[in-house]
Amino acid sequence: MTVPEYRAVHGMWFRQYHRPMGGGATLVCLPHAGGSATAYFGLSAALSATAEVLVVQYPGRQDRITEPPVDDIRKLASRIADALDPWLDRETVLFGHSMGAVVAYEVALKLQARTETGAAGLIASGKAAPSIRQDRGMHRRDDAGLTAGLAELSGTDSAVLASRFHGVGLSEA
Repeated sequence: MTVPEYRAVHGMWFRQYHRPMGGGATLVCLPHAGGSATAYFGLSAALSATAEVLVVQYPGRQDRITEPPVDDIRKLASRIADALDPWLDRETVLFGHSMGAVVAYEVALKLQARTETGAAGLIASGKAAPSIRQDRGMHRRDDAGLTAGLAELSGTDSAVLASRFHGVGLSEA
């Protein structure tokens, strides 16, 4: 995949794919686990007329591949909150998907502790609220149970679920 053209904003933490045309809020997007800033290219294009869209690029991803990843979400959140300093004088909304929702929540907590107002909003998708525990026991399932659990989530192509990795079971792959 070709990485779309972007402008690195405030060091290496943020990507801005489209210059903002309006004077609206700043939307800070945080990708899912294994994801990168380019996941939000389309959203940036759609919203650039009304908002400044900044997308977090995690260390260890795409153009930051040579940097070691941050393996602690609270440390990652602290670094992102530090990098957001120049935007805290305006309305800033955090949006995260899946693991990005967890990181966005932790960033919101850091900003709330540092500033009078914190983030203007937090939008989380693909993740339950922190107060809701969901243990589906996926990590304890055998191959058939894991495959059934993935099918229930409806996010994995049926051809992948039907495959046995050319005769090798999941636990042997």
